[in-house]
Amino acid sequence: MQFVQREFTITWKGREYTFTPTLRLLRQIEAEGNLSIMSVAAEAANGRPQTFLLAFLLSRVLRAAGVPVTEDELAAELWGGNAASAEEVLNLYAAVMGMLAPVVDEKKPDAPAE
Repeated sequence: MQFVQREFTITWKGREYTFTPTLRLLRQIEAEGNLSIMSVAAEAANGRPQTFLLAFLLSRVLRAAGVPVTEDELAAELWGGNAASAEEVLNLYAAVMGMLAPVVDEKKPDAPAE
């Protein structure tokens, strides 16, 4: 089973970006933002999104993918009142959470030696 480290494509402003997220990236985001990615996800799932932490998290993922964006721009997208912008951010959030889902290797294990 792999945790992250697989090629991943996200869409932002109508453009696709492909990159390979790593555990190192996730650790750096958590350390820099003094946050737990899973706590941010849990709060959002419980209807209590931490908007500014979410903007920080998503901006760092986008930057890792090569998108020149700031957390201020992400916060403005969330708070701007534009339904299309908010929907794009929520789709990005769903994609990032999908990125965190472990990948199960479908390969069958080798048969035991006799």
